[in-house]
Amino acid sequence: MNTHVAPSIASVGPPPTRHAERVVDAMLVWLHGRQAEVFARARGSFKSSQMGNPVGQERAVARLRKALGEMALGLYLSPAKRGKYRLTLVQWMIWNTTKDELTAPEEPCPASAQLAIVVSFRSALSRHEWEPTIPMLVTRHAIVRLAERADVRTVGDLIEALRQLWLVLYDLLMRDVLDGVIAGDKGRWCNPPPEGWRVRMDSGPIAVIGRDENSNRLLVKTILDGDCA
Repeated sequence: MNTHVAPSIASVGPPPTRHAERVVDAMLVWLHGRQAEVFARARGSFKSSQMGNPVGQERAVARLRKALGEMALGLYLSPAKRGKYRLTLVQWMIWNTTKDELTAPEEPCPASAQLAIVVSFRSALSRHEWEPTIPMLVTRHAIVRLAERADVRTVGDLIEALRQLWLVLYDLLMRDVLDGVIAGDKGRWCNPPPEGWRVRMDSGPIAVIGRDENSNRLLVKTILDGDCA
């Protein structure tokens, strides 16, 4: 597979399920193959020594945002005087369901991969460069349904659909989760009912969110057609 050419869906209208499954797998492999390259550019573009004041912080984050490109679902800066800023990075990464862990950039993309929503915090007071947590997983089934319901045809379409999904989840569900992480309480998650939450995306499809039975995380189980209110 040519890792320099992003795959796209060659179909008229929304892709049928079996075709969407193949294309989603190809997209995940392609995107995972670019992680090491993008992360290397991101490390080279961000220097904590340039985060001394709000102006420098804004400029440094702008460079980081450009370097991350489609790899970032969100990049949020709370500017402040030296030593008080907080930077929050939200990105997708490949989740290995067999090992129940993130897949390192140098490892091959596993079969039937899921997506992990990784939220990382950084500040001048952090003991580590980044303090990551994984509040949510998106099942492969949900990614395929997203491709079908959101008319995904290219890698860019898939990333944009995932970004829409993240923004809706952040606005409606995730603020308490992130507040809990910031406060050091990683167990303070949202508690969906047994039937799950149904959250409508701007483009129409409805995400069904429940709890991952194997961890203290939220789980995007499927994406319904917008008519399924």
